[in-house]
Amino acid sequence: MIKVRDGGTVDNKAAHLVIGVDLDGYKHVLGIWIAAAEGARFWGGVLAELRNRGLKDTLFVCCDGLNGLPEAIESAWPRAIVQTCVIHLIRASMRYVSWEDRKKTAAALRPIYTAVNEAAAKAALDQLRAGYGKKAPGVIAAWERAWPQFIPFLEFDVAIRKVIYTTNAIVIWSPRSGVRHVDHEGLKGRVLRGGRGYLPLSIMRIFRRNHACSAGAVARLVA
Repeated sequence: MIKVRDGGTVDNKAAHLVIGVDLDGYKHVLGIWIAAAEGARFWGGVLAELRNRGLKDTLFVCCDGLNGLPEAIESAWPRAIVQTCVIHLIRASMRYVSWEDRKKTAAALRPIYTAVNEAAAKAALDQLRAGYGKKAPGVIAAWERAWPQFIPFLEFDVAIRKVIYTTNAIVIWSPRSGVRHVDHEGLKGRVLRGGRGYLPLSIMRIFRRNHACSAGAVARLVA
């Protein structure tokens, strides 16, 4: 959620971000879409736009499990591997346990997403079911629903898992983002102030050279 100045007033609106990592390891902001509702139609349009702009295919797509998003990804790029964000999955599990039990539950979930392979993860889930099946069935159900999109990253080694298991590159953007104007001729209009450190250094330098950077070296991205 970001604060957007629209018609002389500032309102909270949902900004949906897509960040991609190229073959050289650089992260790029592929687009920012402000929309009131999500779903298969919305994400289908977003991914179709990216494909038409030249993103012909993707290897691995990590998302937060929103309704319609996995289907939209598979429609746009049939060969892409769709991965549910493990952090979001853990958070979803915590909704079904009391505050006092969260630390214990988090420890019980760890053997699942740190398993060496799918068989070990399945065994850890069965063990969790034995301990929480009656106490917190919602926890088990959350993992079972997400299982097809959870297990893909288990096929990779630990170093690669750290890169593809979460959408945190998007989630931890500055909560104080907002819409501003810049004074540079080539970047006039409404621009979105993004988070820190998720643009290639070369792009950050371009923004700074064009006076499109706020205090604290926070890049402002053209919306």
